[in-house]
Amino acid sequence: MITINEAERQVICVSHIEDNSTVKTQLTASERTCMFIQSFLAQGAQRSHTNIDLAELEQELLLALHSGVRPFDIPEFIGADVETVEDAFDRLVAQGIVDRVRVRQEIELNATGRNIVADVFSE
Repeated sequence: MITINEAERQVICVSHIEDNSTVKTQLTASERTCMFIQSFLAQGAQRSHTNIDLAELEQELLLALHSGVRPFDIPEFIGADVETVEDAFDRLVAQGIVDRVRVRQEIELNATGRNIVADVFSE
């Protein structure tokens, strides 16, 4: 808190490195705006954090994605089972490293479906 024009104001101190120099900025606003700014800056810092410890499988997944391998082809490409790869995808999503674009459904015919197919083939 600082005093500006005899009123106490909340201050946010932000610093970053630019051209090998540290630049420090002080922002002041209403308490609500300061909370929003702090949240926004924290999210940005989290997204730019690249020093994350990844398992070897997770590194392989990222390299495969970066090189253009389709997500559905990755298990075969790296020689891992689908469940293991999906678990690794979930960890990468949770860490904010990749974004989930679509969830694919796995389905199979039940007895009713098999009967319908049998009827179609018998006609």
